[in-house]
Amino acid sequence: MEGRVIITARMKKTFPLHLPDKTDSRVIAAIQVTLNKYVKRERGKALPTGADRWIFQCRVGANPETALPCQLVEIPAGIEAVALAEHPGVYVEILAEPRPKIAVTEGAEKGRV
Repeated sequence: MEGRVIITARMKKTFPLHLPDKTDSRVIAAIQVTLNKYVKRERGKALPTGADRWIFQCRVGANPETALPCQLVEIPAGIEAVALAEHPGVYVEILAEPRPKIAVTEGAEKGRV
């Protein structure tokens, strides 16, 4: 098992982009609030031994088959792109995994590389 990265949390969900009683911009804003809550909750979890922070691998698209990889900060733009293409929903996948600590050498610690 040594050398394997264990994915500790994942969210895979298709959000509807059109709701009968809400404007599309409000629906998109609600999706982004939900995603921000999820990321905040994951960042607040205790890190496993040997890790220094959480990293997130993300995918956004109209459905799971067409979802493209992106950075966490690019998710809102991906949701907007799917909405502009007039798809009925948007698929968002966020995988949270711990980033192993990077060993610091003595020279780099003192500012020398």
